[in-house]
Amino acid sequence: MLQSISWGQLIIFLLIALMIYYAAILIIYYRKNISSFPGLMFSRAERVDSKPIPYNNNPNTLIISTIHELVEELKALFSYLSKISCIKEELIQAIQIKLRDYQQIKGTALQSAVNSHIAEESKTECSITLSEDELNMLWNG
Repeated sequence: MLQSISWGQLIIFLLIALMIYYAAILIIYYRKNISSFPGLMFSRAERVDSKPIPYNNNPNTLIISTIHELVEELKALFSYLSKISCIKEELIQAIQIKLRDYQQIKGTALQSAVNSHIAEESKTECSITLSEDELNMLWNG
């Protein structure tokens, strides 16, 4: 059976398999970045909003999916900031910019849960301790 496969066919097969593998990796790990390239999949007028669509009209489903998205974005932010070893003011400013898109959480009961997540991540990832006043100030930015 191996005698019927030539070296050229094997190399072509391996190249195609490798291309499929890397395409899958790009789609899985960089799908948000890929969809943000202008003109790649949609024109600016047809661009699809990346916010999750609730499965029903229950407001709790929408707020929970919003918080899940915020926590994922904060994890990525803290991971990046820990690599560049930022100072406290840079951390506060970066979190304020991120929280501007999530003002619907401000004033809800879940704001304190998000604040405790921010405090814990900033302490473990960036070795920066934020006070309660600073955590509440983040939402006013």
